[in-house]
Amino acid sequence: MLDVFHNDEASLVGLNVIVSDGTGKPYMCPGKPLVAGYLDRLRENGDRIGFIPETVPMQEVFTSMWVPEDLELVAPRPVVEATVSATTIKADGTGKAVISGLPKPCTIRVDGKPVERKGGTLTLTADVPATYRIEVDQWPYMPWATEIVAT
Repeated sequence: MLDVFHNDEASLVGLNVIVSDGTGKPYMCPGKPLVAGYLDRLRENGDRIGFIPETVPMQEVFTSMWVPEDLELVAPRPVVEATVSATTIKADGTGKAVISGLPKPCTIRVDGKPVERKGGTLTLTADVPATYRIEVDQWPYMPWATEIVAT
């Protein structure tokens, strides 16, 4: 573990400190030198502290990375590894597309309307011809989307 809690700046050479909320979502990169006790106070409030090489652009940290555990290196956010059985279905109420491999649990948006899923699978049938947009934006996963066309 880095000795940032004793304000040993030498342990941070080449690293930036990233502060995240309790879910690992980064929200701040405090400047150096760090005030003694500052990170302890953040952690007492439920925040996580992560570290990232100074060469990693901050935009990348705040859009595609997270702090999986307190006092660890910041890591890329996981991707949704969903599979779609069909991107075109019949609009007759019997044709179906099965999307599996979704995060458990998660909120899926079907044409903007939220649908709660616990089991990692969504089955879509349609009575009306249309293009249905399916989106998953479930922290810490990277956003994922697909379209199913019912004809």
